[in-house]
Amino acid sequence: MNKKQFYKDRIDKIAKESFNNEQKIIAKKIIDSTNDDDIDAVWGFISQRVKTGFVFDAAPEVNHQAVSYLKENEKLYIKGDDEAIEHALIIGENYDALKNLLVAYTDKSGKGLIDIIYIDPPYNTDKSKEDGNDYKQEVESNKFVYRDKYTRDGWLNMMNERLKLAKKLLSDDGIIFISIDDNEHAYLKVLCDDIFGEDNVETMIWHKVDNDSGKLKLTRRFRCEHEYILVCYKDKINKRFSKFLQKREYKNKYTNPDNDLRGEYKQGIISDTEEKSNKNSANYYSVTTPSGKIYIRQWRVSEEEFNALRADNRIYFGKKGDSVPSLKVFVNEDGLATPVSILEKLGTAKTAGQLLEKIFNGEKVFSYPKPIELIKHLIKISSSANCKVLDFFAGSGTTAQAVMELNDEDNGKRKFILATNNENNIAINATYERIYRVIKGEGSKGESISWEYSDKQKSLTNNSVKIFEIKTKQLKLEDIDKAEKIVKEAQMGFKQLNSDYFISNELSVYNQLASLNPYKSEK
Repeated sequence: MNKKQFYKDRIDKIAKESFNNEQKIIAKKIIDSTNDDDIDAVWGFISQRVKTGFVFDAAPEVNHQAVSYLKENEKLYIKGDDEAIEHALIIGENYDALKNLLVAYTDKSGKGLIDIIYIDPPYNTDKSKEDGNDYKQEVESNKFVYRDKYTRDGWLNMMNERLKLAKKLLSDDGIIFISIDDNEHAYLKVLCDDIFGEDNVETMIWHKVDNDSGKLKLTRRFRCEHEYILVCYKDKINKRFSKFLQKREYKNKYTNPDNDLRGEYKQGIISDTEEKSNKNSANYYSVTTPSGKIYIRQWRVSEEEFNALRADNRIYFGKKGDSVPSLKVFVNEDGLATPVSILEKLGTAKTAGQLLEKIFNGEKVFSYPKPIELIKHLIKISSSANCKVLDFFAGSGTTAQAVMELNDEDNGKRKFILATNNENNIAINATYERIYRVIKGEGSKGESISWEYSDKQKSLTNNSVKIFEIKTKQLKLEDIDKAEKIVKEAQMGFKQLNSDYFISNELSVYNQLASLNPYKSEK
């Protein structure tokens, strides 16, 4: 289904109290007459009439007389082994980082190239208010700063701007995971429904505490032991989660009806029923059994993957060769589990803090980090081993460490891109320093650290990280010579960030790199 038809179908579903039939006809005509590049923005304009119960604060104006672009800081480069995988850390306002990434990580047709985005945004909680981040207090700043405690509308506006940019960065089967708690979960869910479509948003629940300690905590009410992870798809039809290895005992009986030399196996489901199949799915195709019977339906692997499994004799067609195909799961492989929405035994808030303090020799450099096990699990179940992972609320850098450890475990080639501002020196003292320490096995100033990756391997040396900073310059529409110079500088940064970046002369610094307002510019 193309986007125009998708949005017209959504118009049909709008209640008549919000849009009468005549208005729906006009809205559809507008959609039909819109070019593909502007279709999302036009839908956003139309859907403003049917928002679900809240209104955003006015967005900060884009300053069309200032542009922000990436420039590599070679002095901060973290060098690993000679054949190290190269990652990136962007220091600066994440809105500007996302706008730059939209240039560097989209292909010639405008499709995004990022496979996974994980973010742990500020939760907008009363705890943040206690720490001094209260929207009622005046804060002097040379640039636009979103703090950890805002009005609810202000917080939603901050998320709205960034998630719209992030969606454009996703590949066709891309996915965004957003950690959040009860304070804003309901409102963020509605916002994500609006941006991604209600059918493309789901919720996981993370069990964030350890109940094995044996200690009993007394509370006035029930003890809150969970947080949420919103799962937003570019297009859910294109996404399939992978099973993951889990140590557990199965009671299923194994058989070997075709005397496979690999031994006994059980038969796993590899397709949906014809009734439940989505005919628009890329995985909707026909399979002919050895007896000549044809099954047309939606399969849980691509046609190419199915044919590879068939060639490896991993597809069973029944004794007569005419049954619905099933997947052979051998005894020695039966540790694979289907991902579930309740996330347990994937680290806790406590263990995450303990790991970070160990890396920093007991110093508490960041509050409320997420456990590395949680992020590793999300990446493993939702992507290939050579995916691109983005985190634009990078915090303490847990996502970076998760990606590097996963690569070490399965010889993957995943690459991370992190973005964070340097408010209170968080980017340098926490994000950068953590990444440096887990790669080098020591602090950036030569300090010894108590953390080691494993008994056999002190650190994750097979990684290098380029460091980029956001540079902002004043630029008026009539400054043609200055604009051309900035374009060359910006394109150099894009090429350094993504070696596959296709340099085009069509880059419009005024529109593509216009920064948030106000900024203290660099002349």
